[in-house]
Amino acid sequence: MDFDDFFKIFIVFIIIGAIIGLMVGCPSYNVYYSKKQGEAELAKAEQSKQIILAEATARLEAARLEAEAEVIRARGMAEAIEIEGGLLTPEYNQYLMIRTLNEMSERGHPPELIYLPTNNIFPTIDIKKQKSTE
Repeated sequence: MDFDDFFKIFIVFIIIGAIIGLMVGCPSYNVYYSKKQGEAELAKAEQSKQIILAEATARLEAARLEAEAEVIRARGMAEAIEIEGGLLTPEYNQYLMIRTLNEMSERGHPPELIYLPTNNIFPTIDIKKQKSTE
């Protein structure tokens, strides 16, 4: 047997070994691939859960701060009324109206104002939903 025959037999064994290796390895690779794919999906789900929890926590904290601000505003208003002797003066009412209009404007919902001639020159506020022109 010369070198060429030995080399041809060696190549045939290599090819047969590669085919057998692929036949044995492919199912194992599919199991490995499925496992890794499942781990990736689990990691994505965990990350989504963390994002949802962070957003909920932020909304809860914002609600707490808004409630605290509302309590502080109410205390301030109660103190102001107490200082005025329990009477709301027209000037204070006008201040409250201007502040309310400003808050509504900042939130993107400016009211439609209708001025009616009166002695105190207080505008009437129409707070109906405006029809969107979009």
